[in-house]
Amino acid sequence: MSWQKKIERIRSLSAENEEIGIVFECSETGVPESALGKLLASFPFLPDEYIDFLAITNGAQLDHCVLFGTDTSSFPVLDDLHRRWKELFPPNNYFCFGEDSGGGVFYLQTDGSVWLAEPQSPHSKRVISSGFGYFLDEILMGSKYATILFPFGTFQGDEWLEFLKREGWA
Repeated sequence: MSWQKKIERIRSLSAENEEIGIVFECSETGVPESALGKLLASFPFLPDEYIDFLAITNGAQLDHCVLFGTDTSSFPVLDDLHRRWKELFPPNNYFCFGEDSGGGVFYLQTDGSVWLAEPQSPHSKRVISSGFGYFLDEILMGSKYATILFPFGTFQGDEWLEFLKREGWA
């Protein structure tokens, strides 16, 4: 199942299941076309899958990870994230788009790969996905969730991981 279908499924379930709302939230509307055009003008290397994600939802929270939105989003704003990380990630080579619960930053490189940088100096970095679609589909909402984001293990009763297992995605 694609990440787009997974988001549709989770949205439909969250209306009737309060528990899902604790570990998943996303904007109901996407980024307007004009704003997407401006974003692409500033960051022409952004992959289509990331633009598609923003067109569907203007930010999201998936368990311990927050994917930022534009200034019209109810989620933290991408511009603020970029200001916070500008020394480490100059905007012509990188695009910061989210954070994990420890304050690590998710970012895209010009080749479309997704990386995670730790918040503490010296900011160790590691590639976690070859592309944004795989990042959403298999890491945030799939079989790699526990092993990639939590290499030392998740805690017993992790609601998001249990949900992914019930859906057959992990």
